[in-house]
Amino acid sequence: MHDYRRDTTPELQRIANHEVGNQFQNAIAHSNKTPTSVPSMLTGMSPSRHQMVGTKRDAMLPDSIQTVPELLSACGYQTIGISENVYAGELKKIDTRFSDFTRTSASGIQDFVSSELGISFLKYVFNTRSHGPGLTLDKHAHGNNYSFFTMDVARRKLRKTSEPFFCYIHSNEPHHPYIPPISIRVY
Repeated sequence: MHDYRRDTTPELQRIANHEVGNQFQNAIAHSNKTPTSVPSMLTGMSPSRHQMVGTKRDAMLPDSIQTVPELLSACGYQTIGISENVYAGELKKIDTRFSDFTRTSASGIQDFVSSELGISFLKYVFNTRSHGPGLTLDKHAHGNNYSFFTMDVARRKLRKTSEPFFCYIHSNEPHHPYIPPISIRVY
């Protein structure tokens, strides 16, 4: 994409090349902060209109402002939200705007025994060499994100979802260093 010489995003390129697909040469975010950007994406409003500026704990998107998931839900869509970032979920009450919402960042061991993350956790443990650092207790080797869980939960939900649906997936992966699976590392 964008004249990059390596074919690193073939699926995105396929979607962009589709007759109803599109790609943008320039994209501008309202903020580099999740609590401001997510409400802008889900409402189409600037931060000055939705008032979600900064990370103040008590700042919530007003109930009077409808979001895309709520509007689509009223039109018969199933709306799914999946986020590993609490600012794009329960901390700012974004989760309540979806008919089905899953937080994929664990706050404690109890989250890994939940039905949503428990299956993903077992997949992660039994296949850690193919997508992770191998068996290690070094938590930093596994990275600071939950993208494996986020994408696994998303795949399972989308497989059993009927159309029409709207799905918002929020991953923290771009914020962290890439840690390649042990199976493809070059030392």
